[in-house]
Amino acid sequence: MSEKHELVDKIVSGALWIYLATYASKVLVFITTIILANLITKSDFGVIGYTFIITSVLDSIYDLGIGAAYIYHKDEDGLADTAFWLTVLYSLLVALIVWITAPLVAAYFNDNRAIDVIHIYSVFFPVTALGNTHEFILRKRLAFKQNMVPTIASSLVKGIISIVLALLGFGYWSIIFGQVIGAVVSTIAYWVVVPWRPVFTINRSLVPSLLLYGIKTSFLNLMIALLLNIDYLFTGHYLGAEELGVYTLAFRIPDMIITQFGVVINRVTFPAFVNIRDQEQSLAHGFVITLKFICAAILPTGAGIILVSEPFWRTFFPDTWLEAVPVMSIITVYTIMVTLVIGSESVYKTMGKLRTMIKLYLIRLIMIAPALYFATTVIRSIEAVAWAQAGAAFILCVINMVVTTKLIKISIHEIMKIMQPSVISTLVMSIVVWGLLQICGSIAPLAQIIVSILVGLGVYGVMLNWQDHSIVQESFATFRRIFSLS
Repeated sequence: MSEKHELVDKIVSGALWIYLATYASKVLVFITTIILANLITKSDFGVIGYTFIITSVLDSIYDLGIGAAYIYHKDEDGLADTAFWLTVLYSLLVALIVWITAPLVAAYFNDNRAIDVIHIYSVFFPVTALGNTHEFILRKRLAFKQNMVPTIASSLVKGIISIVLALLGFGYWSIIFGQVIGAVVSTIAYWVVVPWRPVFTINRSLVPSLLLYGIKTSFLNLMIALLLNIDYLFTGHYLGAEELGVYTLAFRIPDMIITQFGVVINRVTFPAFVNIRDQEQSLAHGFVITLKFICAAILPTGAGIILVSEPFWRTFFPDTWLEAVPVMSIITVYTIMVTLVIGSESVYKTMGKLRTMIKLYLIRLIMIAPALYFATTVIRSIEAVAWAQAGAAFILCVINMVVTTKLIKISIHEIMKIMQPSVISTLVMSIVVWGLLQICGSIAPLAQIIVSILVGLGVYGVMLNWQDHSIVQESFATFRRIFSLS
């Protein structure tokens, strides 16, 4: 097998297994969300939003970047043991910070319900840390297929617990307890799947290199987490729990479908790129493959979400949530822009250009903070909040593409050429589906969704094959090689 095909197969095969695991779990999360939206109030969702803001920010740094450092680092004796104990010890510190800061979070949002919720959720960090090194080991080996059991088991248990508790009247507590118990199940599953067991020893010679790369990664992750949650901070503080609840639920669908797709690709491309980082041409080729794959997948998906947003909400959610429709459409644009730069971020991390990433995220933070303040204090609208996020993400997407082309020495013209077939095919698909929805506006919302998906897939497939037949051919050839080896 050629080096080119081997790289493609590693990326696609890894993405497939993680995608299956992730989206099997996300289907469960989606079903859970629909049920919970009918069982608990907007205000309850707002309380969950408060909790996830502080915990997701700290979740980004709770392992101090040790996971990324472990994958980046060359194998040495004691590497996994050292990574394990550093991660566990640091997670205990994060749990303590979460516990102590709970009253401050409650004061910021003017809602004391957040205190007890955050106290309980603090257990999540050390519990998850016990299984993280096992996940790092799988990712470093590109053994993504084995990730399916922990991911699906955790989501299944989390969903069942949350629904049962909600039916019993536990309100927002149903989601919190579901999250914590799901983390316990995930950790146990990783210990079952991965036979490696930690030894109580730390190789002191490895600590500086792990921490040096890890702290940079951790700082970067903190910035990303702040950017991912700054809209919640402004919305919750200035617009209140109900508006935050609507915004949170509107964000969840495109985030679950598109952003999580980007997360899947990032988890595959980073370790795959690390394996070829000393070969400049291979790294450029890996970026091209990734961008082509991402465009072909998320552009039509994002357009489809926007087109069927109203019948989707009318089908699955109570009418009281319809104000989330325009917000979800705008957030979909934001998630597309964020996901398009996944390949660029993998290149930065592979080349050790973490400072470049930090500078780019600082630019975005400088842009988004005043925009969100204006949206929540002057316009006072969650739609304005969504537009602020989408606008900043678009600008940073363009900047990222320019920076990446300079690092791996390809031209902007090549980038545009890579994206062109997917863009044109998506535009044609969108026009056809939009026209169809105008004609079928009187039929049931669920029927509108089904017809739109079937027609959209057909039109997009035909157009993409016409625009660039090699995409379809290469996809089928890659899948044949992967499954013939499975």
